[in-house]
Amino acid sequence: MSLFLPQAIHIIQKNKIVEFIPNKKLVWLATESIRKTDGYDWTGTKFIFELTPKGDNTLLKFIYDGVVLESESDRLVLICDMTMKDMFYNFIINGKGK
Repeated sequence: MSLFLPQAIHIIQKNKIVEFIPNKKLVWLATESIRKTDGYDWTGTKFIFELTPKGDNTLLKFIYDGVVLESESDRLVLICDMTMKDMFYNFIINGKGK
């Protein structure tokens, strides 16, 4: 089992890799999660990353497979955007997240 623990102090989250196909797909499952500020829990959510060759490049598709409360949808878009365009990109290019 692999765990990923975010650095945010107001969030507790443990992720387990449940599917891994080298150079094609990675699926994380949130096995434990809670936002301390309001008790929001997203345990059971899957974060799916799919890689597809596209010419000389690679297309990365991100899928959030979980419940999204109506009040959380805009916030989730911002978090996923920051995660993919900032933290994940920096990890790929520099070998470490932001």
